Amino acid sequence: NNPMVFGVKVQLNSLRSSMVAMRTHLLHPKLLRKIFALYGWAARWMLYLHENGSCRSSHVLRAVPEYFVSDMANLYILMNRFEPIMLRSQPMENVMRIIVTMMDQKILKNSHLRGTLPDVLTLALPVGAIASPDHMLVTKSFFTKNLIPRLLGLYVEIEFGENQFYGKFHTRYTISQILKFLWQHPVYHQSLRQYENTKIIRFVN
Repeated sequence: NNPMVFGVKVQLNSLRSSMVAMRTHLLHPKLLRKIFALYGWAARWMLYLHENGSCRSSHVLRAVPEYFVSDMANLYILMNRFEPIMLRSQPMENVMRIIVTMMDQKILKNSHLRGTLPDVLTLALPVGAIASPDHMLVTKSFFTKNLIPRLLGLYVEIEFGENQFYGKFHTRYTISQILKFLWQHPVYHQSLRQYENTKIIRFVN
C-alpha cells in the first residue's frame, strides 16, 4: 500500500512495455533483412578495395574507419543471441572474408577489436562444429589459404595488446574452437605445414 512502491512498480511496468515494443520493432524480419543486406554490401565494398587490381593494398583498408568493422561484428554477435535462425539463413561468405582479412595486424591495429573477430567467425561454423567437407571454410580457397595464418597470428599477437590480459583468454579459447573444426579437414593439415616455422614456434610457446 506504500504509494512510493506502487509508483516504482508502475514505472517498471511502463519500462518493460517500452522495451518489448522497441525489441519487436528492432527485430522485425523486414528491417533485419535490410540491415543484413547493408552489411553484406559493406563487406563486398571493403573486399573490393582490398582485392581489386591496382588497389590491392593493406593501406587502402587501413583508411576505412574501424567502426565499419566493429558495427558489423557487434550486429552479427547480437543477432546470434536474439535471432539465430534468421542469422544462419543469411549469406555470410563476404562478411566472413572481410572478418578474416581484418584479423591482419597490418590492416587493423586495434588489438581489442581484432580479438572480437573470432567470435564472428564461429557463427559460420556448422551446428556442433562437426566435420563438413562441403562447408565454405573448407571448399573456398580464400579461407584454406588465409585462415591458419590469421588465426595463429592473432593467437600470438593478442598477448601484446593494451589491457588484454583477461580478454586474451576468451579470444584464444574461441580460436581453439575454430581450429578444432578446421583440423577435421585434411586441407588444413597442408595449410599448417606451409605456415612459417618461426611463427609456429611463437604460437606453441
